[in-house]
Amino acid sequence: GLGNRYAQALAYAVADAPAMAYNPLVIVGGSAAERTHLLHAIANAALAMGTARSVLCVPADEFTSQVTDRALDIVLVDGFPLRENPQRTEKLLHTIAMLYRAGTQVALTIDCGPEDLATLDDLVRDLFERGVVAVIND
Repeated sequence: GLGNRYAQALAYAVADAPAMAYNPLVIVGGSAAERTHLLHAIANAALAMGTARSVLCVPADEFTSQVTDRALDIVLVDGFPLRENPQRTEKLLHTIAMLYRAGTQVALTIDCGPEDLATLDDLVRDLFERGVVAVIND
């Protein structure tokens, strides 16, 4: 819908110029908000435009620090856990920070509302403030 055009524009900008702006791109929305489709659209567009050669799109529960062993242009993490397991979340955040420092574009989805972002700890907030948060509606 019209309210989601901002998120769509950010996704296109990420696909057009990975790691140049909006890194990380954080997509926030409820379970029916089509967050996963937006991640796949980023991957497909970047590969089609030739702005990325290596893209990894992975559910958060399969995302590990091993991704830093691979040369990746874009890493897309679907369903990032903010509260489920604080130790795992912290480990994932450190991995994402390493990817960011290496010049890899990161985009991730979070299943929460924008009001929930205010309660995040400093490490999460610091990482997200480097990029942009796009809220999409169900």
